[in-house]
Amino acid sequence: MRESEWRITFHRFVYPRQNFNPAGKVTKVRLLNSHLVSIIFSTNSSTYYSLVGRAVIKGALGKTEEISIAPTGKLDIPDSLFECIIDYDDLKDEIRSTLREGRKSHYLLIGPPATAKSLFLMELGSLSHTYPATGSMVSGAGLTDAFFTYQPRILLLDEIDNIPMDATAILLSVMESGDVLEAKYKRHRGLKLDLTVLAAGNWGHRQLELDEMEVMIIARKGANDT
Repeated sequence: MRESEWRITFHRFVYPRQNFNPAGKVTKVRLLNSHLVSIIFSTNSSTYYSLVGRAVIKGALGKTEEISIAPTGKLDIPDSLFECIIDYDDLKDEIRSTLREGRKSHYLLIGPPATAKSLFLMELGSLSHTYPATGSMVSGAGLTDAFFTYQPRILLLDEIDNIPMDATAILLSVMESGDVLEAKYKRHRGLKLDLTVLAAGNWGHRQLELDEMEVMIIARKGANDT
């Protein structure tokens, strides 16, 4: 297939750990995940945080964190996955290979409506160990609870352009390290997930003048090397 015939443009963003998640960002994400701070006001240039009640902080600091590890193993990915979707053969092969081989990659599908973004998520939803969510209907606390309850291997997130900031912090943490942390009054727990995130949204297609779907692949540096 000639390059001019490709309907999908692949962008692979490989980021060093120290650049993607600097110490200050790690601290804020963990505090938000642990529900020890909350966002009280946010603008395009600044975000303001507030500590929760003193008793909650004291209780969280006095507890020993217990980390559990979610079950791992190879996923059963049938060859017939995505057979109802016309074209996009490169993308189909890429996602199937990632899930079968357990590569540490995440996918963002952006573009205008009617470019098969939701069809990809629907097809993946037929697999076991998946959890579907909609950006406009999730919260940070709800996403955290879903991770602990269902321990998914694949997160299918539609309307990612509408996801709230507290859920974004949790999503970034689990994508980068697999860590899910929760600290509430008299409850402090952690979970290590082997998770692949596939998200879709309409954001940016007008600014980027897209009339087809574009795929962004986010992979941790060295994680997919063999």
